Amino acid sequence: MESDPRFSKKIQIEKDLENLEIKMDHSKMKQVLMNLMINSSEAMAESVTKRLNLRLYKKDGKIYFEIQDSGLS
Repeated sequence: MESDPRFSKKIQIEKDLENLEIKMDHSKMKQVLMNLMINSSEAMAESVTKRLNLRLYKKDGKIYFEIQDSGLS
């Protein structure tokens, strides 16, 4: 991802990721996450502060993955 030119901007990435075992198609999930991160990068193009927050956690028996960026909507 760091070698991708769309991420050449200085983007601060903050991670809060629990170590969870998840059954999934890893290549498909990687593509989904890459697409979300590309969208975030593009949304932050005009932002002064470029911050991407990633959060993975389990709550009430469900697993959640949140992505939040500081881009303009």
